[in-house]
Amino acid sequence: MKNKIAIVALAGLSASFAFAGPVPKAIKARYMTLQTAIRQVNFKAFQGFFAEDFTSVDPSGKSANRTEFLAGVKPLFDSSTKSTLTEKFLDSKTHDGLVDVKTDLVVNLVGKTGTTKVHEVCTDTWKMVGKQWLMVKTVDTKFDVVMPKVKKASKSKAK
Repeated sequence: MKNKIAIVALAGLSASFAFAGPVPKAIKARYMTLQTAIRQVNFKAFQGFFAEDFTSVDPSGKSANRTEFLAGVKPLFDSSTKSTLTEKFLDSKTHDGLVDVKTDLVVNLVGKTGTTKVHEVCTDTWKMVGKQWLMVKTVDTKFDVVMPKVKKASKSKAK
């Protein structure tokens, strides 16, 4: 379960080049910087994108706070050597000082045991905190994960 939370968290929070909706320039810039942190597998930079009151909600409705979310994501950064990602921005809404961005995301996390593929559709909510936009919520509506196949050890015959 811990790995699932980690994968959901990471997948819901990456960036890309394909913006379909009217995503504000400042939010687009934040996604591009977030994408760099994920591609460089830089957890320290990654954690700086989330407000103290951040909440992640999975498709079943289960919530995780910022501390739980980051604790779940850290092992993915620790076990990955690189990642690739693509994301389509489907919609964007501004309301009450917040910006909601709906995305369709695919992330490939490469590690020693192989590649984990994540496909997620979610809505990220951003708010201005101090002088920068931070993510305050991610709500997943779709989440699929394909884990790397684990090779079985071959039995050696004694001679």
